[in-house]
Amino acid sequence: MRTKRTLLNFITDIIPMVIIALIGAFKIRLFLTNLGQETLGAYQLFAQIFMYLTLVEAGFGTAIMYKLYKPAKEQDLIKINQLLSGCRVIFNIVALVIFGIGLVLSFGLDLFIKDRTLDYGYIQIAFLLNLMANAVNYFFITFSIIYNINQKKYKTNLVTQALVITRSVIEIVLLTVGGDLIAITTLGLGFNLLIQVIIRWMAKREFPGLDVNVKDKDFSIRQDVKHILPLKITSLIGNNIDIIVISSFLGLGHVAVYTAYNYIVNTFRNIMNKFSDAALSSIGNLTVSDDKDDYAFFREYNSFIFFVSGILCVPLFLVLNPFIRLWVGETMMVSELTVFLFVAILFTAIIRAPAGSYITVYGLFKETKPAAYIEMLINLMLTLVLVHFFGITGVLAATVVAYLVSDPFRISPLYRVKFKCSPLLYYLEYLKYVALITVNGIAIFVLLRWIEPANSNLFSWLAVGSAMFVENLLVTYLLFKVFVKEFSFQQRLATLLRHVRKGG
Repeated sequence: MRTKRTLLNFITDIIPMVIIALIGAFKIRLFLTNLGQETLGAYQLFAQIFMYLTLVEAGFGTAIMYKLYKPAKEQDLIKINQLLSGCRVIFNIVALVIFGIGLVLSFGLDLFIKDRTLDYGYIQIAFLLNLMANAVNYFFITFSIIYNINQKKYKTNLVTQALVITRSVIEIVLLTVGGDLIAITTLGLGFNLLIQVIIRWMAKREFPGLDVNVKDKDFSIRQDVKHILPLKITSLIGNNIDIIVISSFLGLGHVAVYTAYNYIVNTFRNIMNKFSDAALSSIGNLTVSDDKDDYAFFREYNSFIFFVSGILCVPLFLVLNPFIRLWVGETMMVSELTVFLFVAILFTAIIRAPAGSYITVYGLFKETKPAAYIEMLINLMLTLVLVHFFGITGVLAATVVAYLVSDPFRISPLYRVKFKCSPLLYYLEYLKYVALITVNGIAIFVLLRWIEPANSNLFSWLAVGSAMFVENLLVTYLLFKVFVKEFSFQQRLATLLRHVRKGG
C-alpha cells in the first residue's frame, strides 16, 4: 500500500506537470514576443526574491512533517491536531511577516536590477501582487500537510494541477490579447487563493476529526528549526541565488537567457522532486516500522535514482542547444560548456535526492548543518567572483563546485549515525554509477553528435532526440542490470503495477 500510494502521488503530480511544462514553454515564447526579455526577466526575478523571503518560514514545514510521521502512523488524532494547531499559528505569523518584509523591499527593487528601462511603479505593483499570490498559501498550509502525511497527496494534486493548467491557458489568452505583467500576477493571486480554499473544504470533509484550532497547541517543532534553518538557507542559495546575481551584475536580458535554459532543466528537476516528495511519506512510514532494512532499501532507491539521472541527462546535453534555437531563437543560445554545467547541476541535484529524503525522515538536521554552511559559503563567494569573469557560466560553475565539496558532509552523518557503516561505501557506488553513465554518454556523443538534431525543424529534433533517448535508456539499463546488484527497484515497480492492474 505504501508503494501504491507513492505511485499515485507521483502520477497525479507528473502528468499535469508535463502538460503545464508544455503550456509554460509556449507562454515563455509569448512573453518574449509580446512583453520582451526585460519583462520576462523581471517576472523570474520576483519568484527568486520571494524564495529568499521564505527564509522567514525557517524550516517549520520540514519540522512539522518530521513530527507528524509517528502520530500519523499510530493514528493519534489528538497529537496530530495539537501539532497542526501550533503549526497554523506559526504559519499565519510567517505569512504576515513575509508580506511586511516584501512590502518594504518593493521600494528597493532597483538594488536587484541593472540598467532598468521598465517603469518602477509598474514593476512594484506586479511584485506586490506576486508576493501576495505566494504568501497566501501559508494561511492554508495545514490542510495540505494533512493530505501529505496520510499519503493522499494525489487527491490535492488533482485539484491543484487542474486549476494551474486552467490558469496557464488563461495567461496565454491574456498575453495574446495584450495583457501585461500586472494582469498575469493578478490572475495568479486569484487562482492561488481559489486552490487553497478548495483544499481546505476537501480536508474538512475527508478528515472530520481534524481541528486546527484546539486550545492545547503543540509548538515543539520550534526546537528543530535551529537545525533545519541552515539546510534551508543553503538550499535557497544553491537554487535561487543565480537569477538575483545575474540580474544585479549582468541585467534582466541575461536573466531571460538563463531562464530559457533553466526552464527546461528545472522541468526535469521538478519531475524528480515530485517523485522524491511522493516517496518521502512512504520512507518516513518505513523508518518507523519494526520490520525494515533501511540501508538495503536506500541502496536500491539510490541505484534507481542514478539510473534515472543517467537516462535523462545524457541525451538532454546533446539536444538542449538545438531545442533552444528552435524555441526562442539563436540569439538566446549559450556555449556547450554552459549547457554542460546546466545539465551537471541537474544531474547532481537528482542524485542527491535519496540521501536528502533519508536525512529528513531521520531528522538529521543538526548533524548535516556543517554541509549547509560549507555549501552556502562556497556557492555565494564563488558566484560573486566568477560572474565578473565568466558571466552565466561562472555562476553555474560555482553551484557545481559547492554541491561537490559539501556533499561528503551530508553523506557522512547518514552513514555513520544511521546506517552504521563507512560513507566510503556510498562513494564507491557513486563512482561506479557515474562511470557506467559516462561510458554510455561518450558512446552516444561520438556516434550521434554529428547528426546535429533540429537544424531544420521541430520534427527532426524530436526524431533524433527520441532515438538518442531510447538508445541511452536501453544501454544504461543493460549496464546497470549487469554491473549493479543493488539495481532491483524495477522489480518493485513491476510487482506494484501487477497489483494495480488486479485492483490490489
